[in-house]
Amino acid sequence: DGRLLLHCHAGCSYDDIISALDIPSKELSGKGENESSPDSESEVTYSYTDENGAELYQVLRYPGKDFKQRHLEDGAYVWNMKGVRRVLYHLPSVLEAAAAGKTIFVCAGEKDADAVRSIGEVATCNVGGEGKGKWTDEYSKCLVGAKIVVVIVDKDETGRKHAKAIRDSLQKVGVPCALMQAKKGKDAYD
Repeated sequence: DGRLLLHCHAGCSYDDIISALDIPSKELSGKGENESSPDSESEVTYSYTDENGAELYQVLRYPGKDFKQRHLEDGAYVWNMKGVRRVLYHLPSVLEAAAAGKTIFVCAGEKDADAVRSIGEVATCNVGGEGKGKWTDEYSKCLVGAKIVVVIVDKDETGRKHAKAIRDSLQKVGVPCALMQAKKGKDAYD
């Protein structure tokens, strides 16, 4: 019917797919009726900042666990991550905790990290959630100095693989690591 439909079976976000294909999102139309558009109202906005607290980009969560990413460019939001430096969520507090030799929790997503932070702990995640190649060695280097990094493992195959990738990366840079699962529910938020 003339529409271009995109879906990644590995779990990549819509923005990651169009970025990899080098297709400007404004050129795509005809999204399914249950999918959100960048103009619809998000449930929550997660801000990712650099070491000094300057915003680099945002992740917006929409109903139905749909996520979009955007960054400011020339005073306007651009709905992609092209050329944007990816950092850990809550990077300034993570770097401070690592330098002070504190425990840091790594979660599957922003909602989980915020839940752990709500009880007074330092928590973070990588942008884009779980999946192959989502955690980088650069993220692990930010955690050097931490007493221990506790990776909260989601109770599914993707979660287990992601947690093991984080553990392997942390071991490369000599950061002590432990894997844990939620006693109840699937994830840290539960």
